[in-house]
Amino acid sequence: MKNVLARTAIAASVFLCLGSPRSAFAQDDPQVLEGEAAFKHPSTQIVLKAAEHFRAGKIDAGMALYTASEQADWKKSSEKAELSARRKERAPDPKAFAEGIRKGGTLTLYATEGQLRAPLPNRAMGIAYLALENGTWRLTGGPMAIENAQDPAKEERFHGDEMRAHPVYALALKYAEMLHAKKDDSFMQLATKRAREKWAAEPASERSESAAYRRRTIPKKTDLAASLKDGGFIVVEDDVRASLVLVSVTQSSPEPGTVSSTSSTLSLGFELEDGEWRVAN
Repeated sequence: MKNVLARTAIAASVFLCLGSPRSAFAQDDPQVLEGEAAFKHPSTQIVLKAAEHFRAGKIDAGMALYTASEQADWKKSSEKAELSARRKERAPDPKAFAEGIRKGGTLTLYATEGQLRAPLPNRAMGIAYLALENGTWRLTGGPMAIENAQDPAKEERFHGDEMRAHPVYALALKYAEMLHAKKDDSFMQLATKRAREKWAAEPASERSESAAYRRRTIPKKTDLAASLKDGGFIVVEDDVRASLVLVSVTQSSPEPGTVSSTSSTLSLGFELEDGEWRVAN
């Protein structure tokens, strides 16, 4: 659970547990289909069917749409329960995925490999990797939704007094205060409905580990306010998502006449829900 504070948009790392994207498509020029043409291609229908199975918790049915080698790896996996939960959680909503493909999807096909990408709501991106096996397109990775994978249409930054006047600043301090005040999960009252539901569905051991990690990572209220004064700002994207960024710089003198600096960044995510800013994780 140590990724609860990070805003992740890197497909490669998550695919390590959700399939194996093939080579970097180092072949001849590909065939690129967009929109409706991409949607009608047989490979896309395979991807959407897998998304339906995974979202419904029918993981074995979804894996039956993978290549033979991927299916073999799945059958002998010792981590099926964990991987199944991740596939279900990260699979894109089939209807939203289909709509995204029709409106702005891109299907890139090489001789034996392919990749499907399509925009999803809230700046997410649906993605899947494919391979041609015995004349039929099969999956090698995905389908999954990657959060914050699209560039925002609008971005604003707030520093200094403007940062402290923004409601996200006060919410962050309240979150830090509640987080460190008790050894329970009352701090989740400040989170979005989606984050609270996800939290409640996790095993108690996972919740305990996540809470402990947050307390180790997020400074106490007074320390957070002091640190933000020296190196912090708020980024607001499309008026509905925000990040409070804390940059800490530590200097040392390993030997006379030299100065070494190291920096670390902490980013807390927020979302606007029913007109009110809430913690996103």
